[in-house]
Amino acid sequence: MQIGGFGVITIYSAVMMLMKIKFSLSTRLLIQDYYNLDSIQGLVRFLKRVIRDTLIVEGIGAVLYSVTPHTA
Repeated sequence: MQIGGFGVITIYSAVMMLMKIKFSLSTRLLIQDYYNLDSIQGLVRFLKRVIRDTLIVEGIGAVLYSVTPHTA
């Protein structure tokens, strides 16, 4: 399994969202700093978009890789 595209902070945030744990102010500030955002407003929406878009791009890459002929 590849998780390099996400990063530790994103994986931590995704797990917290799946467990329906609210982000503390310190966690929000950490995420804001990690992604170099101007404010913490819309942070959860932003994280969901990042996770969704990354999974889409990785999924497309996996499909393309699986249908491409490989030579040994």
